[in-house]
Amino acid sequence: MKKIIASWVIIFPLFNTPLFSQNQTIVEPWPFYPLQRGDFWRYQISFLGGVYGYDRETIVDSLMIEGKWFWKKRFQGYTGGKDSTFLRQEDSTYIISRGLGQYSPISRDFKIDAVNGEKWLVQISSDDTTNKIWGKLDSTSQTEIFGKKRFRKHYRFWNEINGRLQWTKFITLAEGLGLIRIRGGDGGVDFQDVDLVGAIIDGKKYGEPVSVREKTPNAVVPKIFLINYPNPFTTTTMIEINLNGLISKEIVQLVAYNLTGQRVRTVYHDILPPTQRFRINWDGRDNFARNLPSGTYFIQLRAGNFIQTQRIIILR
Repeated sequence: MKKIIASWVIIFPLFNTPLFSQNQTIVEPWPFYPLQRGDFWRYQISFLGGVYGYDRETIVDSLMIEGKWFWKKRFQGYTGGKDSTFLRQEDSTYIISRGLGQYSPISRDFKIDAVNGEKWLVQISSDDTTNKIWGKLDSTSQTEIFGKKRFRKHYRFWNEINGRLQWTKFITLAEGLGLIRIRGGDGGVDFQDVDLVGAIIDGKKYGEPVSVREKTPNAVVPKIFLINYPNPFTTTTMIEINLNGLISKEIVQLVAYNLTGQRVRTVYHDILPPTQRFRINWDGRDNFARNLPSGTYFIQLRAGNFIQTQRIIILR
């Protein structure tokens, strides 16, 4: 979602060591974001009113990066892809995250000591200071979750480019469970809804957790949808299309436009594949194989009389 260019390459071993060594200051775990090896979360992904699949996240290791300890969180998506994120509690102020690789972003995602209404800068692009991601603690509340009354923190995150709003996401953390809900939307563009359905925290099971080896169950999917991940992206995004119910001779066209409505890339133009459900990787280049600059674009799917448009953001 967020990209900041770094000028170094991370090289590290994976090893079984505690998060804090004896000569380090121990930071008390934050109850709203459990961080210890073995913690596991299972999320239900909904899209256009249908349950599409399940994502799974697991804390698999602890390791040192640039002299500081991080938790390694492995993400297994409903599409089968795997990725890792490194999480670190920065004293009692932030939960910091970063991805794996030379161009990984570093984000101050959750401000631990924030008060209601407080806003902070989560991330700023290293090559475009007008591109900023902000966070805000909107409110706190209390409700029963998995048979126990728990406090919740309701965060809002949004991206601004030149002071103009690009996207907004609402994220809820729950005491003792971590992230339990994600909602998002901007200008009517459809987003996935993410809800926690099960977890294993400090060895205790909640809701309906599943093994990380379990295959994603058959999902109830809408007949037609267009979705891409990651969004925003820097180098490549995967666009997934499901056109179940259309006849096999339909012409399918996927086109990218800039904010002025100019066509910049024909990503796909062909007869509907027999599977009617397929994926396309787009590298963020135009029809002349040139890298498109950072900014907001639209990908539009046309199949027969059906048209759907999705906003997409490129961060260089």
